[in-house]
Amino acid sequence: MFLIQFIQLIQAPQGLQGVPGVDGDDGQDGQDGNDGQNGYDGQDGIDGQDGIDGQNGDDGNDGIDGVDGVDGQGGITNAGTGISVTGAGTSVSPYVVSTNDSLIQVVSSLDSSLTVLNSFLHFGCTDASVNNYDATANIDNATCDYAIGDFSQGGIIFYILQAGDIGYVAGQVHGLIAAASDQSSGAEWGCIWNSDFRSRWNSYWNR
Repeated sequence: MFLIQFIQLIQAPQGLQGVPGVDGDDGQDGQDGNDGQNGYDGQDGIDGQDGIDGQNGDDGNDGIDGVDGVDGQGGITNAGTGISVTGAGTSVSPYVVSTNDSLIQVVSSLDSSLTVLNSFLHFGCTDASVNNYDATANIDNATCDYAIGDFSQGGIIFYILQAGDIGYVAGQVHGLIAAASDQSSGAEWGCIWNSDFRSRWNSYWNR
């Protein structure tokens, strides 16, 4: 009995580790958690540009014209000297204005005076240095046929104003004129009334 118990107390050596077994199947996924709270809305973006307006629709038909009203009575008309007015001023009896002989004579005399006045006025080119000079003209109408290089008003034309230039007038000729010869070498440049300003001016242009 004693020998049997002693043998049981002695532990036998551990055997070799066996080959690992095959992994088991994955367990089922757990349930999804509750959704979190929604975040705050972002700021609205800038409005886009307005689209092009559509075409206008066709105009509606005109309504029927109303009945014409009754003609009113003509007002009182006071004629000037030498003028007479007859009629009631209505569609049945319209006004008729007539003049006497004395007024006709005044108008005729005024017309004759204007004719005489016009005979003394002649518009045209008054610059004798250009091709279309009009010797009978006594009022210049800015129609002289100038060209660059022409001699005019004591100098030589070097530029004629074009449409868009300051001073340009449609139907008229304007331009710029240069001196016919070089200026004196002693010509003063700058402000001759203020020595300090003149000194600074000459210093700037001579640097």
